[in-house]
Parts: sequence; C-alpha cells; structure tokens
Amino acid sequence: MNLKEKMTPMRWLMLIAALGMILLFVVTDFNISQTIPPEAKQEVDKISAQVHSDAGEIREYEKMYEENLQKILEKVSGVGQVSVMVNIDSTEEVVLGANVRSNQRNTDETDRQGGNRKITEITDDKQIVILRGNNSGESPVIIKRLKPEIRGVIVVAEGAANIRTHALLVDAVQRALNVGANKISILPMDARE
Repeated sequence: MNLKEKMTPMRWLMLIAALGMILLFVVTDFNISQTIPPEAKQEVDKISAQVHSDAGEIREYEKMYEENLQKILEKVSGVGQVSVMVNIDSTEEVVLGANVRSNQRNTDETDRQGGNRKITEITDDKQIVILRGNNSGESPVIIKRLKPEIRGVIVVAEGAANIRTHALLVDAVQRALNVGANKISILPMDARE
C-alpha cells in the first residue's frame, strides 16, 4: 500500500490544518516585536513607573499609621508590647477646584395629530481651576486632600487576652483611624516573644 492510498481526504485536511497552524505561530512570533510602536512602549513604561511609585506611597502611609498607632496603643492601661499592621486601599485622594456650568433646556412639541413630545437636554461643562504664578508656573487649585481608605488593621498586643483591654484596644483603633470594628482584629501576643 503506497502513501497515496493511505491518505484519505480527512487526513489531507488535518495535515493542511497542522501546517497552517505552524505557519501562523511562526509568522505571529516573528512580527510581534514589530507591531508595538515606540510611543506605546514609552507609555507602558510610564504607567509601570507610576504603579511602582503608588505602591511606595501606599507603603509609606501604612508605615506611618502603624508607627503612630503602636506608640499610642502601648500607653493603654494593661497593654504591654504591641505590634500593628495597617492595610490601606490607595494613596490620598486630591480634590481639585473646578468651574462647573450646567445648562438645562426643555422643549415641548405638539404635532398635527395631537401627539406631544417633551425633550430635556442637559449639558454640563467642568473645567479645572488653574493658578498661574509669576515664577512658579501653573498649578491646579486643591480644595482638599482625603486620607486613604483603610482596608483593615491587625493589632497583636500583650494583655489583649483580657476582655477589658481588648475592648479598649478596639475602641482606640476605631477612633484613631475612623474604622469599623469589622475591619479590626485584636490578637493576644504569644508569651514566647
């Protein structure tokens, strides 16, 4: 039996499909480095640098909260050594000043058959307020800065096994960080530490 007799139409189709897939992978892999324009690569690098910068800012906020909370909680009656971990959601939010113009136009139409149509058109225009200084250049007007949202707090403290001390720690963390009790975990410190 020769090769021509072994090759049924289905086998020919599978062979052609396999060769097509191989050719597709080779061409795609060869052209992938040429499809990304240099401007896009620069934009990706810029975004990547911003993400790393934001992560550093988040860690700085967390560390600041942890150190301040640890200092104050160690002064609570019945509490010994304290270890604190704070997890925040994002960096601070900056609210910028803006000029807002809002316009609403109402139109009532009646056609010859007695049908009514009411059209309401609302347009909003919002522009950020920019201050222009002599030497400092341009900068947006900042209305306020909002502290980052806190995801959760863990406090490990000597004396936290005592119910009264535990309640004092929960209350102190709630008031200091404006966090609900459901986001706070107070744990007793192991005596071996």
